[in-house]
Amino acid sequence: PPYTCSVIARKLHKHSGKPWVAGFRDPWRGFLSTPNRWFIPRLIDIHLEKSVYKDCNVLEAAWQGIIKDFSGKYPEIDTAKCHHLDNGYDSADFPSADYKPNERFTVTYTGSMYGKRNPETFLKAAEELVKEGKVDPEKIKLRFVGRFGNEVLEMFKNDTLKNSIEVINYLPHGESIKLLLQSEALLMIVDDFKGNEEIVPGKVFEYMGSKRPIITLAPLGAVAKIIMDTGCGMVTDSKNVQGIKNIFYGYYEKHLNNSLSSVVDESKIKQYDRKEITRRLAKIFDSLVK
Repeated sequence: PPYTCSVIARKLHKHSGKPWVAGFRDPWRGFLSTPNRWFIPRLIDIHLEKSVYKDCNVLEAAWQGIIKDFSGKYPEIDTAKCHHLDNGYDSADFPSADYKPNERFTVTYTGSMYGKRNPETFLKAAEELVKEGKVDPEKIKLRFVGRFGNEVLEMFKNDTLKNSIEVINYLPHGESIKLLLQSEALLMIVDDFKGNEEIVPGKVFEYMGSKRPIITLAPLGAVAKIIMDTGCGMVTDSKNVQGIKNIFYGYYEKHLNNSLSSVVDESKIKQYDRKEITRRLAKIFDSLVK
């Protein structure tokens, strides 16, 4: 697992005496992707996790929830060593090109979908808008790019929206970026499970770099705060069908009126450019070697 790097780094740190920055993109134990271990392996896992947190000079985390997770498990360890550095986006991935409106109002999702991360309520909202006569299904395109579970593929077989949904298999990163740039709006869905308020997927920053409006289905938490603080889009709870309808219809109307443009304040998103984040990481390194 990814934490193997920290176990190796701890040993090198002990032998060499050189300073050590332990980087985490997700929590260690108790996260949605970590296995439930039986008694003895669990005790070993706890020992390794605590020793890494205790012995590193700096713990660098991609989202604040990771720091809260460590400090909640081991409150006796000083959190002053913890630094929050977002995953961010790479501005070099985004060619400078003017947005050209599509004939159809195009909403794009890129990535994977399965289990609790699914488009059920988003599709329901779009379907209701069509049935209410507010949205013409021939004037919208709901584009899903990536890998999808069978239960999600079944959701795409929607009678009302069948001519509006486009499903594209996994693409190279550069190709998926192009599709983001060629969209009226982007769809962000944060996994629906207890404790997801602190999770900040890397997709948030990639979407941000495209400078297209983001329809965000997320709880009031870290993702919602980033979207609202930067003005990158609008946020509603994933279960709030009416809220999704309001956001979708608002952007749809603007598209029909040729008034939908980038809503991003570039001065606000600059802090999430990886050049800026790397600058902050470099300052941490400098502080350790002076």
